[in-house]
Amino acid sequence: MLKLSSIILGIAVVVISAGTSMAGGFWVTVESAHSSRPGMSGQTVLVVRPDGCHEPQSAAITATAEGIVNGQRRSLPLKLVAISPGVYEIAREWPAQGTWVVAVNAEYRGLSRAAITRLGAGGAIPAKLASSTDGTIADVQPFNRKLTAGDIDSALQAIAGMRNEHPGTRASR
Repeated sequence: MLKLSSIILGIAVVVISAGTSMAGGFWVTVESAHSSRPGMSGQTVLVVRPDGCHEPQSAAITATAEGIVNGQRRSLPLKLVAISPGVYEIAREWPAQGTWVVAVNAEYRGLSRAAITRLGAGGAIPAKLASSTDGTIADVQPFNRKLTAGDIDSALQAIAGMRNEHPGTRASR
């Protein structure tokens, strides 16, 4: 009987531990500056925040503007300015020429998460993103891992393809 109790107790500990370690998860969100809180500078175009259980504000976050200008690939590191614990603003630092995305990578307790925000013509924040009131945007693609160069290149090619199909406008998605 003692042996059976020990086995049941051992199984219970494993199940509870697994549930606790998996609870909540970790992810990163990108929102328009218009859908976020006051306190941002007038130059803010995007807001990035890590979310999930525990202390996501402790996540290490980086952001870059990735683009193609006159056929040349460009990568510009972006400044993340804290506007509250775990919430960062991004000002526009990329030129109007070319095709651009904003790539965000976040790392927290060994987990990597990321998001790519596809920008509109002239590197503008897409209307869907700018008019969103709840922060959910079709122009943001989340990843459950760190971004690769291939992810960024695919996003840039998709934007360029949409512009070629619909000159002067972005395809609605």
